[in-house]
Amino acid sequence: SALRNFLHHILVAPSVAEAILTGPVSTNFVEAVREVQQLYTNCCSTEAPDWSLEIPINDTQAGRDTKKELDTLRWVAVRRSREYLLQQMALLRRPQTHVRMLQVHGLLKYAALHDFLEDVGMSQEIFNVYCESMRGTLQSLFATYSQQLLNLDATRLSCTRTTSVIALDDALLRGERTRGLKKRIDVFSLGTRVTDCLGSDGQFPPPIAAHVAALQKEQYPYERLFQSVIGHLVDAVTNEHVFCRQFFQRDAFAQLFPSTLSLLTEQLENYLFSCYDALCLLLMVSVTHSYRRLARQRKIHSLDSFFDKITHMLWPRLKTVIEGHL
Repeated sequence: SALRNFLHHILVAPSVAEAILTGPVSTNFVEAVREVQQLYTNCCSTEAPDWSLEIPINDTQAGRDTKKELDTLRWVAVRRSREYLLQQMALLRRPQTHVRMLQVHGLLKYAALHDFLEDVGMSQEIFNVYCESMRGTLQSLFATYSQQLLNLDATRLSCTRTTSVIALDDALLRGERTRGLKKRIDVFSLGTRVTDCLGSDGQFPPPIAAHVAALQKEQYPYERLFQSVIGHLVDAVTNEHVFCRQFFQRDAFAQLFPSTLSLLTEQLENYLFSCYDALCLLLMVSVTHSYRRLARQRKIHSLDSFFDKITHMLWPRLKTVIEGHL
C-alpha cells in the first residue's frame, strides 16, 4: 500500500503523456500540464513527504528516472503552450470577432498555461507580445471609431465665430451677410443636450453605434460624440485592467494605452481650436468629471492624468469663448 502511494505521486499516466505529446490544446491538455508540473515538483523535492516513506525523492532511482521523462514532457508542454498563446495573441492584431470574446475564450480559459510558462521563466515574452498586439489594436479601433463619429457631427459647420455668439458685432449686421446670419442654428437652446450626453438617474446613454447612425443619416452635437468616445475608453481600460490582473497578475495600462490617449488628445485639441460652442464645452467638462467618478468607482485610477489633461484643455477654451461673448 505504501509503495502504491509512492508511485502514484511520481509516475506519469499514459493518458497524461498522450495529452501533452499529441492531444489538442484543450482543457485536457491544461489538466495534463498541471499534473506533469506537480509530478516534476514532487520528483525535485529534497525533502521527505509523508507518502515517500521518509525517503527524499531525489535519493530514489525511481525519482531520478521519472524526472528525466518529466523533463521531456515539460519542454514539449512549454513549446506547445507558447505556440498556442502566441497564436491567440496574433488573432488580436486583426480581430474577426469581439476582442473580449477572444480574451475570455482564447486566453482566460487557458490562463493556467501562462502560469506554467511563468514557473519555467518564459512568461515575459507572452506579456510583451500581448501588449504589442493590443496596443496597435486599441489605437486602430479608437482611430476608426473617432473618425466615424466625426462624420456625424451636427455642429461642425453651424457653430463658428460669427454664428454661435450671443451678440454680433454691428459690422456683421450690415450688407449681404445679414441674410445668412438669420438662418443660423441657435446653439444656446439646450433642448435635450444635457440628458443626451449625461443620461439620467445616474445612467449614461449607450455609446453611439457609428455604422448604424451613418446608415440612418443621424447627426449629434459634438459633446455626444465626445461622451461616446470617453465611455468606450473607460470601458476598454476597465476591461484591460480586469483581464491583465486575471491573466498576467499585473496591470498593463502603461504598455497598452499611451498611443490611444495621445490620439484622442490630439483629436480633441484640433476640435477645440475652432470650437465656439460654449454649451458644448461646458457639457464636455461635465462628461469628463462624470466619467472620472465612474472610473474611480471601478477602482481605475490610471486615467486620472488623462482626465486632468482633458480638463485643462477645456477650461481655457471655454474662457476664451466666454470672453468673446462678453
